[in-house]
Amino acid sequence: RSSASFQFRIQGNGGGAEALRTWILRTGDARFHFGPFLDEAGFARALHEADFFIIPEKPGSGDSFIPSKLIPGMASGTPILAVCDAQSPLGQEMHTAQPGPWFPWTAVDTISLLMQNVANDRARYLLWQANALQHARSYDREHVIDRFAATLRALAEQKGLTDQDLSCT
Repeated sequence: RSSASFQFRIQGNGGGAEALRTWILRTGDARFHFGPFLDEAGFARALHEADFFIIPEKPGSGDSFIPSKLIPGMASGTPILAVCDAQSPLGQEMHTAQPGPWFPWTAVDTISLLMQNVANDRARYLLWQANALQHARSYDREHVIDRFAATLRALAEQKGLTDQDLSCT
């Protein structure tokens, strides 16, 4: 319903893929493109070419967030555009790291305003890119393993266990 100039590329094979493909064909809106999941090289190219990596999360999904969608977008420096509950883990990540704009489901109609005006606010867009790259570092494998190990050690100490009790053979 927007007159904003954009191209929306959707890649997926999930349970709602056929309904989405049918909707795109029925609307005849050339701004929407649908295709299957991409291989790693194709996904990297698509992220590089995109202005936003859009992550929708169903309302009321609670704590089901897994950052597997978020990490590649942020690591590519592509700002994230999230549509989710504010209190969901994804919503909290968006508010904490600010890797891009966030919209609640009740405000999806305002996304078109962002699309119409984003080109006029280059500084904000560059900040989203920088924030995405910065926050992606928190998911770096070594950083995560170190955090995981420290958490396990703290839990073990609470239980009175020693490093020897925790050693694996």
